[in-house]
Amino acid sequence: EIVPHGDRILGFGEGFLQVFAAGLLRDPLIGNDDTVGTNDWGMCAAGSYVFLGNGPLSSPLGYSYRMMDVTDPAAPLLAGEYLGPAASTTVSLADESLLLVTHYQDCCHTVIDFVDIGDPLSPSILSSYTDDTAFTVSAYPHDGFVYLLGNSLPHWEGYLRVVDITDPKNPVVHPPMPPFPERLWQGVFLGAHLFATMGSRLLVFDVSAATAPVEVGGLDLPAPYRRIAAAHGFVY
Repeated sequence: EIVPHGDRILGFGEGFLQVFAAGLLRDPLIGNDDTVGTNDWGMCAAGSYVFLGNGPLSSPLGYSYRMMDVTDPAAPLLAGEYLGPAASTTVSLADESLLLVTHYQDCCHTVIDFVDIGDPLSPSILSSYTDDTAFTVSAYPHDGFVYLLGNSLPHWEGYLRVVDITDPKNPVVHPPMPPFPERLWQGVFLGAHLFATMGSRLLVFDVSAATAPVEVGGLDLPAPYRRIAAAHGFVY
């Protein structure tokens, strides 16, 4: 995972967190921590903290995200960890005080914890949402809603569902869109449109009506893609 954060670029890989100075073409690496775990399961940042969806840890209690303090980018510090019900597939920020942690259990259903991080060192779960019909690969908060991408079960068809998190203590789940031919992997928002990867095709959804996305276009790609990003009106 690669995430821009202020004048830094954060990189999270197989067991390490690296901090780079944005704009430096020569020797941009300014910080490295190779003790954060063994897996790359997503990353997001808020203030001076970085949240890592870290998958299995050595703790016998289960799975977690880890929180790193990058106030000093040359020396990231472990600030805390959260033990969830199962391996985290993604972490994402709804706002500066609400973190979404997505888990899967037995590859058969998804659990999303809505975590209050108003005090990052004392997180608390506001509510949880369980879906026995889908495997959620990624979750994207946008304007008070979260868009869940993945595949339905048991047939592994592509899946897109919207959850209203205006009140994160009482999330409202809306019916999923009709199934897609393949799993939806990742997405990115540009204005009122969600761009999502599905194998070797890029899908475009109009989300002007937040709870009723409409597929309005797409593009065939030369090869299957999973990762996606957007900047300055372009999708990469």
